Amino acid sequence: MLIFYQFIGIKACMRTSAVEPEITTTTASVSTSTTSSTSTSTTSTTTTTSSACTCPAGSSPLFIPTGTPASTLTVQNQNPTGTCSNPGTCTPSGTLSCYNGMCTNPITPDQVTTSACFSYSVMSTSCTNFCACNAKGVCYTPTGNPPVDTYRLISACDASGCCQGIFFMSANDNAGLTGTDGSTFTAIMQLNLNTGMFFPVTCDGTSPYPLVNAISCSGCSAIQPMFTCTGTIASTG
Repeated sequence: MLIFYQFIGIKACMRTSAVEPEITTTTASVSTSTTSSTSTSTTSTTTTTSSACTCPAGSSPLFIPTGTPASTLTVQNQNPTGTCSNPGTCTPSGTLSCYNGMCTNPITPDQVTTSACFSYSVMSTSCTNFCACNAKGVCYTPTGNPPVDTYRLISACDASGCCQGIFFMSANDNAGLTGTDGSTFTAIMQLNLNTGMFFPVTCDGTSPYPLVNAISCSGCSAIQPMFTCTGTIASTG
């Protein structure tokens, strides 16, 4: 550093060496250790799935919705082997019954008369809004004027399985049922004119009997969408 001094008539220059003071700075380092404790809450959810209430192999199902008047249905000689009908078990509400195939195949006229192989008979005069549907969602409603006198549910089994076919007792040969798939079944179609015997019921769908698993006297909306049942079939034997 240069410092100038001015006297009378004299200028002088003096170099001054200054010692900068050394400043020592001490920094205290504080180490802070933080322990984080994480609590994990695990929620265990148990889902209970109800099993479907279905008819066992070797039997055919028939569903009847709640509210169907008993007067419209006549129980025939063949009783169900089991049912699924506890409150809230089926949607829509109703009873699912299982039947074994106990009739002779082919069905003879005398069997039709004695009701040997039928689960139910339904008179059209007391069931004016008759509808029957199958597992494929096809529903059948009356055709012909006058309509069929009585619809009889045939419980049958063959090599292809077990099923419920509808036999027509009718004074009108052209009366029967028409399906939502465009199919039509009439009384005259069920009789073999060459032998005088009724055609056999085949569960593969090739015989002239509509195959169904639900019937209603309150229209098709009472059994569609297709019923579902949960639980276990209760034996009636």
